[in-house]
Amino acid sequence: MKSTTIKLSEATKKRLDALKVYERESYEGTINRMIDIINLCRGNPNHARFQLKEIDHVRDIMKRGISKREGKTAITENINN
Repeated sequence: MKSTTIKLSEATKKRLDALKVYERESYEGTINRMIDIINLCRGNPNHARFQLKEIDHVRDIMKRGISKREGKTAITENINN
């Protein structure tokens, strides 16, 4: 896959970091997830709200020590459904 570099302010980088579901999530993954949710908002706001609640749930689980793989799998499955 071809990639590119973009410039972000430190403040924007910190905001992006805060949106990661798990610590080692790539910026590519974080941005794609945000785009998916924005597109969901356009067509089905209730489903988008549900997805955001699921993300919060996975973050909470991960804070309590559940494995990163389980958290990533849960969020990926929910966004794709």
